[in-house]
Amino acid sequence: MNKQRLVIDYSIYEVDEILEGGMGRVLLLTRLKRPLREGTIDRILESSEFLSDHFLVSDRDKLAAKTVKEKPAMPSFQRECEIWLTFSEPGIVPLLKVVKVNNELFALMPRYAGNLREIIVGDTRSPRLDLLKMLAPPVRGLSALHERHGVVHQDIKPENLLFTRGRDGPSFLVSDWGMANVHASIFSTQNRGLSEFALESMSGWGTLPYMSPERFVSYRTNVSADIFSLGIVFYEIITGEKPYHRRSPIPEQIISGEFHHTAATALEQCPLKVSDLVLGMIHPDQDRRLCDYKRILKLIHSL
Repeated sequence: MNKQRLVIDYSIYEVDEILEGGMGRVLLLTRLKRPLREGTIDRILESSEFLSDHFLVSDRDKLAAKTVKEKPAMPSFQRECEIWLTFSEPGIVPLLKVVKVNNELFALMPRYAGNLREIIVGDTRSPRLDLLKMLAPPVRGLSALHERHGVVHQDIKPENLLFTRGRDGPSFLVSDWGMANVHASIFSTQNRGLSEFALESMSGWGTLPYMSPERFVSYRTNVSADIFSLGIVFYEIITGEKPYHRRSPIPEQIISGEFHHTAATALEQCPLKVSDLVLGMIHPDQDRRLCDYKRILKLIHSL
């Protein structure tokens, strides 16, 4: 059976795999042939590994292309791309380019080895505390985006923390801005019509086990909700599971704060620094929650 092929920037790519998500899908691509037309910039990038890693174009042998499953989801996808194109930070998956191929819109990004969920489930070789420290770059990226642009991700979970493999272990980056809540100033005034619609139509709900108690009563969130989600991710890294039981619905445990007692019991054998960090990040009372990315980074580095 012949695989699907796409022509992107004069290069022919073969679709190796299609990953399905909620409203979207991601095509994993491998370039089959050199560009049909080679220009000066291609020769420059080929001669410099540094430039090829930092120049935001699609000239590379491996790519991932994000798109939508159904046309009704296109406005939300356009909104995501508009947000995504606005920033470029270490620890954040870069949007290389938005292209139209065969009348279909694709957001091109680097192709990564996998996501944090795969490591939590299958890689028992990685020391858990070392894995926490490896999340410092995406935490730093989230902090920068919130400070500079007012961005709240709203769907932080292991599946949205992608990684590349290196000599010192995986390097993580945050992906997926489809549910992001942002300050209006992030959008270009030249594209005001789409921007206003995009903000008003934000209907992202998030992923249930990672949602803070306050998210059940309001779509509008702040950085505290993202830190709660990140804290649940930290808890999973340490324990291999989420802090919920099967005797009652997860939303009930989150709203009542019961999950926090479960987590405190499970973390009793951990170093005090670790348990204090995680329990502070997932406190059900927003006013008592650890809500400072810089302080979290300091604690991560001290582990």
